[in-house]
Amino acid sequence: MVGVDRKFIEHKLMTRPGAKEVKQKKRVQGGDRNRAINTEVAKLVEAGIMREAVFPTWIANPVMVRKHDGSWRMCIDISELNKACPKDCYPLLEIDQKVEFLQGFKLKCFLDAYKGYHHILMSREDEEKTAFYTDHGTFCYTKMSFGLKNVGATYQRLVNSILSNQIGRNIEVYVDDMVIKSPDEGRMLRDVEETFRMLEKCIKMLNALNLTMQPDA
Repeated sequence: MVGVDRKFIEHKLMTRPGAKEVKQKKRVQGGDRNRAINTEVAKLVEAGIMREAVFPTWIANPVMVRKHDGSWRMCIDISELNKACPKDCYPLLEIDQKVEFLQGFKLKCFLDAYKGYHHILMSREDEEKTAFYTDHGTFCYTKMSFGLKNVGATYQRLVNSILSNQIGRNIEVYVDDMVIKSPDEGRMLRDVEETFRMLEKCIKMLNALNLTMQPDA
């Protein structure tokens, strides 16, 4: 999870001046929930996505959601923090428009960035605002978390800036979904090479891209 250099982009929370900092009361988690929380946090700390928080002024609670396979998904109740952040009005195109722009191209190559949001750093001054309780202390995100307000706009701003010379011509992007569109196989190979070359300039995650090529129906 090397991700994007801070000089290209970072996620800022931009909490409103005077917003009241919220420290939630610690909730008691059951034994299996606690074990799942500790396992997930240890994994994310090792990956550099989280770190221990010291004297945080905002603290939330983890919320554990049971998945279909019986395991637990860890979410953080950051609703109060999100309320304190203004909306980022960076425009996102309607998904229907993006689908329409793919019409008439024989081949389409779908790129799926593995845990794309986690490749963008949090601004250092905002990291500890994402703090939450565990039985082993408080932890916070160093990388952009899925539940935070405006993360879609931040990611869209990044990919738009990287692929500005290609969007509409040979690629369509909707947040973390990218589709390369080409009229034939030879052109597709050149378009894929161009896309990887542009992404490589700032996103060190090419080994984490899932590539699926689909002919036009």
